Amino acid sequence: MGVPGADVVKVEPPAGNALLAMGPFPDDDSDPEKSASCFFLNTSKHRVVLDLTTAEGRGQLARLIRHFDIVIAGTNVESLDAMGIGYDQLKDWNPNVILTTISGFGSFGPHADWQGSHLVNCAVGGWANFCGTPDRALLQAGGAITETLAGAYAATARLIVALGRARHGVLSILTSAHGRRC
Repeated sequence: MGVPGADVVKVEPPAGNALLAMGPFPDDDSDPEKSASCFFLNTSKHRVVLDLTTAEGRGQLARLIRHFDIVIAGTNVESLDAMGIGYDQLKDWNPNVILTTISGFGSFGPHADWQGSHLVNCAVGGWANFCGTPDRALLQAGGAITETLAGAYAATARLIVALGRARHGVLSILTSAHGRRC
């Protein structure tokens, strides 16, 4: 969303961004500040480190949320509520907020507590059926296709919600479950 012009801030935990450890790296130098995956997936994003387990970190988040109408969280609604930064809290900080959550099996339903991963998403979502050959066990799809597609679908959906709000005054909570059968 940053490439077309949106001001995007990515909140990272003090422990760091896992993408920094993912390659490939130029000249095989595993310097975390040179991760091609991180550069690709964080293009045009500002990075901010906040400890959301502390009152100070949540206060800093509140100040950010007042200036941003779209929040994307890589966890389910219950986890956000447990941290004290669920939709109701975000809405107190910014009445115009649109919350999008992305988790392995969604925030609601019989499998909401299940953990997702690329391999699980490939198996449950059917990608593994398209990989490999009939005489071998199923394989996962290459790269991080399930996570990338979940992010792309969520980005498209949240833009539609933002457009709907601009045209019709509608606010929404949007959940996206990657790897979930529809």
